[in-house]
Amino acid sequence: MRVWFARFADDPSGRMPQAEKRRVRAEVRAWVRASLVRACGGRPVTVWRDGRGKPFASCDGRPVFVSWSHSDGTAVLAASWDAPVGVDVERVRDRRNLPELAASCLTPVELAHWRRDPTAHRFTRLWVRKEALLKARGEGFPALLDQVCTLRGPVRDLAAPPGYHAAVATDRDHPPYDEGLTRA
Repeated sequence: MRVWFARFADDPSGRMPQAEKRRVRAEVRAWVRASLVRACGGRPVTVWRDGRGKPFASCDGRPVFVSWSHSDGTAVLAASWDAPVGVDVERVRDRRNLPELAASCLTPVELAHWRRDPTAHRFTRLWVRKEALLKARGEGFPALLDQVCTLRGPVRDLAAPPGYHAAVATDRDHPPYDEGLTRA
């Protein structure tokens, strides 16, 4: 598995204008494609999404499991040639409704873990782990948020830029979906 980070904009306020968000999304998509081409030794890469929206790629007919995420101008990409992968990055944000949000989306074990240090940092770490695992499984959101515990298992924290948390997960137990494919 390979993981890449890139910075496309600096948005410390988290209030990027819509036009800037569209520009960043377009740049992220181009960066994903270029990064995958480099990882495949310069050979052409095809990227598509399955019927649920999970991205996949192929290089010389060989499947490449991919996932990417971006938050406030920072992006992360993961590619695996062995198993489905999911990745997430989020800027740490203080939220007024953090206790309610945590109670609604964390498992009882995760919630107890968060309550020992009920900070935005700890919540964001748990959130990116959860999102990465659900992406690896191809389940997306809001499926199973409060039923999938990520304190153990195939999820790893990544060394994210300051002010961010990121995680990557693999899922060898859930084969990729191969029907209803659409181009990205």
